[in-house]
Amino acid sequence: MTHPGNGRIVFTPERCAALKEGWEAGVDASAIMARLNTMPCAYPVASAQAVIDKARVLGLKRPEGWARAKKQTAKPRTWTNERRDLLHNLINLIPDDDLLERLNALPGPAVRNQRSMRDKAQELGYLAERPRKSGPNQSTWTESRVSFLRENYGRIPPAGLLVALQYMPGPAIGSLKTVRSAAVRLGIKSAGLVRTPPAPRAPRAARPRPPLEANTPEPAPRPLTIEEQEANVLAKWARIEEQAMKRFARGESPATVSGALGIYLREAWRLHAVYREQQKEAA
Repeated sequence: MTHPGNGRIVFTPERCAALKEGWEAGVDASAIMARLNTMPCAYPVASAQAVIDKARVLGLKRPEGWARAKKQTAKPRTWTNERRDLLHNLINLIPDDDLLERLNALPGPAVRNQRSMRDKAQELGYLAERPRKSGPNQSTWTESRVSFLRENYGRIPPAGLLVALQYMPGPAIGSLKTVRSAAVRLGIKSAGLVRTPPAPRAPRAARPRPPLEANTPEPAPRPLTIEEQEANVLAKWARIEEQAMKRFARGESPATVSGALGIYLREAWRLHAVYREQQKEAA
């Protein structure tokens, strides 16, 4: 039998016979695939799904009661009907840690953590909608803290206000931003003293501007003569030769000197030859 689409013979007659034997005996598809791949053939069976598809094409049937036996030996479900009923009845009534302990006391694989429990409750629609809080966190902002904030917000410097609130009963307050957010939610306005605005500054005296000079055009530079241009080129080349000799004396190569001084490599090699001649004469 050929593989559809590429013409490869995957299910030979011997493999089809072994497939029929294992399928009708109730052997799992992965085990059948492993047995088929031990039989001589140029191409292996790619997956267990290929075995299932081939069995359907051949019209093979499983033995009677095979599906029921496989269901009984399958991995037990985590969320049984008993656990779902318990989750539905208690998710909104008792703390999560107590409910998780009760769920894991029932038969079945353990529920991993509280987040998995709440995700399942959310999926099944068991969670009650919680009303949004119009004010700050009630556990953090006790009545004493709220009254102290109403009386002193704006009167005490922010850092001192935060320190005073931290010493009062209740969970720690994170930052000044938390205090400002609570004041906004509670509708507390600053009760500080009226601050006098700073005195207006005297206008600056206008600085006298220097008189504008006459816009006289600068004279154009005199063009250099040919003799002056040649003298400049020779002077520049003399400086390059001097710098090259110093670099050769420090042990630099002609390639390094060429890149550093911006000259052609052949000129650097020529200067290097001159340097070596000078060294021989000096020796």
